[in-house]
Amino acid sequence: MKSYRVWQIFLRGADYRIAKMVKSYKKTLALGHGLGSKETDKIIKKTLAKRTRKVADYKPQYRSNLQSVIREIESLSFRKAHLTELKKTPFWYLIHSIINNKLDKHKCRKSDDAIIDLIFFFDAKSRTFYINKKKLNITSDDIRLIFGIRDGGNIIDFGKRTKKIPTEFVRRRFEKCDRLTKVIISDALKLAIQGRQQNDIEDVARLLTLHILVSLFVPNKAQSLGWTYIEYVEDITNVTTYDWSMHILECLYMSLCANANNPTDVTGCVMSLPVSGGDIKITKFEKDLMKTNPEEERDSGDEETVSKEESKLGGGKEEQGGEKEGEEESAQEDNELMKISGENRREYEDIRGGEIEEIGEERGVNQDSGLIKLYEVAQHVENTEEKQNEAQSKIQELEKELKALKAREIDLEKQLAESMSNLEKKDKEHQDALMKLASL
Repeated sequence: MKSYRVWQIFLRGADYRIAKMVKSYKKTLALGHGLGSKETDKIIKKTLAKRTRKVADYKPQYRSNLQSVIREIESLSFRKAHLTELKKTPFWYLIHSIINNKLDKHKCRKSDDAIIDLIFFFDAKSRTFYINKKKLNITSDDIRLIFGIRDGGNIIDFGKRTKKIPTEFVRRRFEKCDRLTKVIISDALKLAIQGRQQNDIEDVARLLTLHILVSLFVPNKAQSLGWTYIEYVEDITNVTTYDWSMHILECLYMSLCANANNPTDVTGCVMSLPVSGGDIKITKFEKDLMKTNPEEERDSGDEETVSKEESKLGGGKEEQGGEKEGEEESAQEDNELMKISGENRREYEDIRGGEIEEIGEERGVNQDSGLIKLYEVAQHVENTEEKQNEAQSKIQELEKELKALKAREIDLEKQLAESMSNLEKKDKEHQDALMKLASL
């Protein structure tokens, strides 16, 4: 029985290659320890099964997930007033595509293994990907085209505020919350969509914007957002004036540079990494998207964006006809995309690469200045944290000195009390002595 236990411990400590080598000698060893071939097979299978489970536990799981956004939007029942407010958000085209079932869910699925393989090709010093001896970069226009983001040129100051802001929106939805987590945002969204007041309708647009940010664009391991995003989302009329595409790209690049040696720790919008040139088709609509002012586009494009969701709300024959035309146009685009293959696809990728390089050169200065500013803000935050730590250490030292002084004060009071009592005793002795002398 002792030899059986030794054999079991030996196999538990062996890895796959050692176990494979031991298996060839199992009959000889089994005979020497009095075991049969079937028993040794069972031990080896158990050992290898445990090894497989341990390896599977360490697989990466990135938080950037479009499926979560799709499930959240599909679980909500929007009214016409909600859609009017959602059109004011920078992510309206993404929301519109999900509501109208224009997104292929199979293509929206991410592969964590493919993402981690891509991150291994990233060079933090040059901030580029080296794949097949080619330098590849991601620009803010790539983010804008992939997800259909409408934004402006105002920079988002990420480290502006870290504490909770007591605004009206926060009091309505997050009064008792210390952190802005994904679960809390989702619960607040489900409550807001049931309301009938104007504040409830506007809050649906704000909360859905926050949910898309925490789920897809700027996720982290804690699945939470900073309170600073409230400032940019609360004013729903000006939310599209900020450069969201650049901010999403900056968050991704900061995480890539900080975790270049640990790809599993990378956060941000990693969903944008596996998208290849053949998956994006730059249409006239998308070119206009980069040039058009979101305010003008919102006013002029309301009739174009109304399709399936308003037909569900009781639209007439004209709306249903518009829906059919939209489906025919999307089908034509899909057919044209399927025709691109082989040499045509390569030519298309070269053309697209040239267009993206031209756009990247125009916006390169803004990207660098934005990244520099973000880096300066991060350094400023680090410096303030160091100063706070130094101040706290000084306060602790002063508290220790104060305690020592209080203890010294107590000791002196005790000594003074003892000396006073001694003086009183001596006075009594002197008085007694004088009384005796007087009696004599």
